[in-house]
Amino acid sequence: SDQKNSGQTAGLEDITAHKASLSYTFGGATTVSAIYDNIQSDASSSANERDAWWLGVSHNLGNNTFKLAYAKADDSNAPGGNDGATFWAAGVSHHLSKRTEVYGLYARTNNDNNGFYNLGGSQNATSGVTSPASLGEDVSAFSVGFKHNF
Repeated sequence: SDQKNSGQTAGLEDITAHKASLSYTFGGATTVSAIYDNIQSDASSSANERDAWWLGVSHNLGNNTFKLAYAKADDSNAPGGNDGATFWAAGVSHHLSKRTEVYGLYARTNNDNNGFYNLGGSQNATSGVTSPASLGEDVSAFSVGFKHNF
């Protein structure tokens, strides 16, 4: 996908974002997915300009699905930089039926000294649980849940 924000007001930077993704399933059981994200700015030293990528794999084994993911956001072009982050997650879900499953997931974001990424990959604060309280703080969460499709 391709998005562009044209600044109509003097002093705003023009930002262009490109995202590419692909997914492939091997033998009906193992799926590998990848995403590459590039954000460019017309400003010479923008905190909005950076590259990021994500890689995930899931494997079905009987009634269980095992999942792993890893992502990295590079430093921006802001003066001083060091505002990137890495993310990883591991989980398992157990299908009780075709429509019902229980799951457990652990996720962690490791921010660089000036990074402010939350568990959702954004640098915007969403809640005290999934967002860092200050620059450079790492965040993690363990989730358990029950899902039923009606």
